[in-house]
Amino acid sequence: MNTYRILIIDQDNSSIAHLKDNLRTIGHRVVGIAKNAPQAVRMYRRTRADFALIGLDAESAVDRLQLGTLFKKENIPFSYVINQLTPKLLTAANRTQPHSYISRPCRIGDLSASIAIAMHARQPATDTSQHIFIDKSESIQIDDILFIQAEHVYTRIFLSNGRSILQRQSLKTILDRLPSKTFIQSHRSYVVPIEKVEHMKGAYLSIQQHCIPVSRNRRKMVQQCLKERAKIGMA
Repeated sequence: MNTYRILIIDQDNSSIAHLKDNLRTIGHRVVGIAKNAPQAVRMYRRTRADFALIGLDAESAVDRLQLGTLFKKENIPFSYVINQLTPKLLTAANRTQPHSYISRPCRIGDLSASIAIAMHARQPATDTSQHIFIDKSESIQIDDILFIQAEHVYTRIFLSNGRSILQRQSLKTILDRLPSKTFIQSHRSYVVPIEKVEHMKGAYLSIQQHCIPVSRNRRKMVQQCLKERAKIGMA
């Protein structure tokens, strides 16, 4: 899973503490905590956070909706963290086009999926015919990768021609060199190219004759990525 820098905007200390704990659990880094829109703007300009979580309720509505409008104009991905919204407030919030709404208390799965899908959608399309160097003298086509599996201190890359390549690199190191528009981490030990997935059944993905596990906290994100792929295919 990629690590992203997160900016939190909220005045509820218990909500902030809960968000920080969950973000730390899923491997993201909180780079700032702001109480209002002006403070959030200053923090964003200083940190250039990848994603923002904006607490939204009736008391903070004017301040937070102004911030959402600004983030929309700046193309900064964000989600609203909410309790309950009146129909009027929901209509106003929808105009700012947040990536999603996350209900308090935020569950790890919802939080992880929301951030992953937003960042996945934000990446520009990448030419999958490009190569990746696996050592100083050999490269492989990214489009030839079936899946990647961590094996202790090594990582094994499985290719469509039946070959596999063992690398003394971490799974994260290799994942960071691959286009995030194309590859997702389904499990702490597995990375898959979303276009190669034939179907998902229960907690497993099928790629040719291989069954790739999907961890519980990544299941919703993987399902959403497959849905997004299906929508693109039907367009």
